[in-house]
Amino acid sequence: MAKKIIYTLNARSHEMLESMRNYFKIGPARMQHEIQGLLAQTKEILASKGIKYSALKSALVPDPKRREIALVFDTLNMQESWYGFPIYRALMPLLSRQSNYSILAGDYIGDNDWQDVLYERRSE
Repeated sequence: MAKKIIYTLNARSHEMLESMRNYFKIGPARMQHEIQGLLAQTKEILASKGIKYSALKSALVPDPKRREIALVFDTLNMQESWYGFPIYRALMPLLSRQSNYSILAGDYIGDNDWQDVLYERRSE
């Protein structure tokens, strides 16, 4: 299999790759083969939706010139237990279909010792 360019791979939180490597005792060459296979599947899925993987490069590859923002939401002020959906519903219409975006999501949490720091950062 010819090597293909992968623009991004989140190996830090991709437990499947680590689990496969450890359970099946996969060496580096075989792991690369598996990752390339996953890339091929990803490209097929994107192509079925009319999206070229190469068109996503600007969203997937870090660029120090890119303007970035962090949107922080106080989930204590939300009624929904699945708070991501109303945020998604409000945010998506604001984004142009002619552009590429990389949107990361997560919860900004900490134990009680960090609550003041988290609150100060959120208030900035």
